Amino acid sequence: MSCGRPPEPASDRRQASLAGVTLHAHGLPPGAHEDLSGNNIVQNDIGTNNVDGDTLDGPPGPADLLTTGVLVFSAGTPVSMTIARNFIHDNYYGIWLSSAVHVKGLPVNAYSRVNVRVSSGN
Repeated sequence: MSCGRPPEPASDRRQASLAGVTLHAHGLPPGAHEDLSGNNIVQNDIGTNNVDGDTLDGPPGPADLLTTGVLVFSAGTPVSMTIARNFIHDNYYGIWLSSAVHVKGLPVNAYSRVNVRVSSGN
């Protein structure tokens, strides 16, 4: 019997130097690539993270220097993935996505005390 409580999270992430869930696909020499497609970030409790900031491949280039729950960065390789049913709280950014990242499931995440729920196109 569930007693009306949500299911237990798959993981509980908070106070990490980088975002609570961080995926990076860095710029590589011609002919080489990193493929992050097909990953699923599902049913996690993600508190304050990215407390040291993340300069990614920069400078120059995008950087995320504020607290962040989930960060997915690709230097150019297209990425398709799912981010769904997470509880993200106490961060400036809930989810931070670079411009090459395309995500399903964003509307079914829950947020509390998050300034920007989803920052995409970075």
